Amino acid sequence: MTGIVRHLDDQCIGCQYCIWKCPYDVPKYSKTRGIVRKCDMCSSRLAVGEAPACVQACPNEAITITLVNKRQIARQWTKKDSFLPGSPDPDYTLPTTQYRTNKTLPANMSPGDLYVVKAEHSHLPLVVMLVLTQLSVGAFCTATILRLFFPSDFLRELTPFHSLFALLLGFLALGASIMHLGRPLEAWRSFVG
Repeated sequence: MTGIVRHLDDQCIGCQYCIWKCPYDVPKYSKTRGIVRKCDMCSSRLAVGEAPACVQACPNEAITITLVNKRQIARQWTKKDSFLPGSPDPDYTLPTTQYRTNKTLPANMSPGDLYVVKAEHSHLPLVVMLVLTQLSVGAFCTATILRLFFPSDFLRELTPFHSLFALLLGFLALGASIMHLGRPLEAWRSFVG
């Protein structure tokens, strides 16, 4: 086990949930390909004993890659003072990437963009899905309440049409939900995987 988080391009449907979940902001969405991409640390090169391309290309030899003992790394992160300030909590992912310096870090150090808000691209299909699903559920609940508290023949005749309309809203919501995917025609893969 190398600990490398690999991304498989052929199985990605472009849902972008990995982008939302990653605390390190590593995966990036490619609009042209409709999928998410990330560095795989040149795992094909590592498999044959070569260093990753960035390690070989660095003129100052500032980047190195070594195999680590994950248990030792986990014990190291129990010391709260040993982790870089302003970075995601190491208890969440137990990272094995280390940034080392011989300099003493100041006590009040924080990243320069700590208070910068970055707008993400909009997910209009998800907004449409949420609105339509809430309308669908609300329509079903309204029909049930009307039938319980106002049992009249007129309402009983309208109930099938009302329920059919609510069901149609639910199906439209499901259809809208796959439109936020980078590759909506590949959505069936989420059930296989």
